[in-house]
Amino acid sequence: MRLRYPNLLMLVSLVILNIVSYEASGQTFQFQAEDFVEQQGPSWEILNVPYTAAASGHAERAAELIDSDGNKILEYTIDEAFGDAFIGDPSSDGGCCGDGDWIKYEFSVPATGTWYIWARAIAPTRAENAWHWGLDIDGSDIEAGNNDQNPSLNVWDLFEGSQFTWSSDWMWYPINSRNGPFPGLEVDQLTENRVGLEISAGSHTWHVVDRERAYIDMFWATMEQALNPNVNAPDVVSVEPRGKIAAKWGKIKRGF
Repeated sequence: MRLRYPNLLMLVSLVILNIVSYEASGQTFQFQAEDFVEQQGPSWEILNVPYTAAASGHAERAAELIDSDGNKILEYTIDEAFGDAFIGDPSSDGGCCGDGDWIKYEFSVPATGTWYIWARAIAPTRAENAWHWGLDIDGSDIEAGNNDQNPSLNVWDLFEGSQFTWSSDWMWYPINSRNGPFPGLEVDQLTENRVGLEISAGSHTWHVVDRERAYIDMFWATMEQALNPNVNAPDVVSVEPRGKIAAKWGKIKRGF
C-alpha cells in the first residue's frame, strides 16, 4: 500500500523521536539534605531557617568574609532553604577532617546513564568548603577519624567560580572527587565538559560524611552535561513548610 503523505509520516516520526530524546535527556532526580534515613554520630544536624552561622574558619587559611565597609563579618544569617530546613555541622571549627560521622540517603534513579549531580550549599570560607561522599557503599566502609585516605569515600570541594571566591549565600556546586571514581576535580567540573557518574536505574544509597563546616540544602541530578542550575534554575519539588503539599519551585527559587 502506498502512503499518500510519506513526508508527513516522516515528519511525525521525527517529532516523536525528538520528544523521546528530550524526555530522556530531561530526566532528573533529587532529595533534600534533611531527608536522610540513617545517621551515625551527632555532627550532622538538621537546622531550620532563620539560622545564625559563624563566619570563622582556619585562621591561617580562611578567606574571611568582609562587608562593603571592609569590616570582618563574624556571623551571617541563612534565612531561606527548600523546606525551610538544611543540614550542617555547627560544632565544627572549620578544621579538617571531621570525625567520621555520617548520614545516609536512599533514592531512586529513573534511567540508566551518565548523571551530573549538584548540591545546593554554602561554603563561607576557603577552609569550610568540603565534605566526603560515597555512592552505594556500606556504613562499615567509613572509617572514623581522617577520611581523606579512605578509598570508599571522595572529597567534594566547593568552589564558586574560582578557588578565591567564597560566599555566605546558597550556590549550586557540581559533584567532584579528588581520588575517584572519576577524574572530576572541582575546577574541571565548573566547565561544560564536566564528568558525570554512571548510575543504573533503580534504588541507590548515598552517604555524606562530615569534613569541614559547610551547609547543604539539596542534592539534584540531571543527564544534561552542560546544564548549570546557577544559570538556569532547575525544576525541583519541595515542601514549604515541611509536611504540606509539595510544589515545584524551579523558576521561583533560582538558588543563587
